[in-house]
Amino acid sequence: PSSAGTLSVYDPTTDGFQTLSEDKATLEGPFLYLAALTTDRLEPTFVPGPFSVTAALSRAESSSGSTNPHPRPPSSLDIVAIRPLRSPAVSSSAASSSSPSWATSDAAQDVRLQFALGALTKITQLMYDNGKHVYLTYPASSGGSSSTEGGESKTAVQEEVLEERGSGVAVVEYFRCGGYEWQPAADDAQAKLTCIDGTVLRASKTEVEVLHDWADKVGVWR
Repeated sequence: PSSAGTLSVYDPTTDGFQTLSEDKATLEGPFLYLAALTTDRLEPTFVPGPFSVTAALSRAESSSGSTNPHPRPPSSLDIVAIRPLRSPAVSSSAASSSSPSWATSDAAQDVRLQFALGALTKITQLMYDNGKHVYLTYPASSGGSSSTEGGESKTAVQEEVLEERGSGVAVVEYFRCGGYEWQPAADDAQAKLTCIDGTVLRASKTEVEVLHDWADKVGVWR
């Protein structure tokens, strides 16, 4: 939670942040993307956290024509996460697998590729389109079928149609809190890598916390 004691998540269907209870504060992987943000963009046109600037900075930007309907409180940071198992098609594939360790199976590798060609491509395109990826939702359910077009087999994962503010769950989870703890799986070497302000570090656990309520600037402590 933030210093105000609240943990919230953005809901694209209502275009607002909803308060979450403490029992929702733990997220299980696998994660495809996770970023803790105090700014909306990591490149001039790459905007993973469109609401992540504070009200003070948002007012300065509004003079140039851009607006932020949900500015980040100085006591909070925004966390953007992509967890593929939220996809009905991906979760259906995992549930139908007989492998006890589906995540490391050949079938899972193929699903990762199909997810990259389908949903991830759309997400990335919209990150470069003023952060519109936060409005994407999955279909309410997946038929789990496959088809063939042009001689190329396409799975239900790649064909899954993402909607804008539809009836399914959000494709990209957008949390607002006062910090987080990252606990990587013991057998996952890549999960132990963390990038902090451009520096890549290896750690068995990472903790991030807001230390100052600065409204008009950002400080990084290492």
